[in-house]
Amino acid sequence: MLSGLQRVPPHTVEIYPVFEGETEIIIAVKEDEWGAGYATEALGALLTYALDALNEPRLVALVDAPNLASRPSCNAVASARSERRKARTL
Repeated sequence: MLSGLQRVPPHTVEIYPVFEGETEIIIAVKEDEWGAGYATEALGALLTYALDALNEPRLVALVDAPNLASRPSCNAVASARSERRKARTL
């Protein structure tokens, strides 16, 4: 598995100009490891690091068409992280 953060690259900004200057979450998992929860675990850790340690105001996660099954995981982790952040500010 490979995971990390990067600024959205120029070739992506050409397609999605709204993402210029944004930080993108990158996660790649070998097909034989799909469904084991590795990507969800990495996503949670990257979100925590980027939002808390780096103070990134927003993150982008693009999901390739062949991997649409990852969208629910992205949404669930992002929603849970957002709720935790709201709870801390109350």
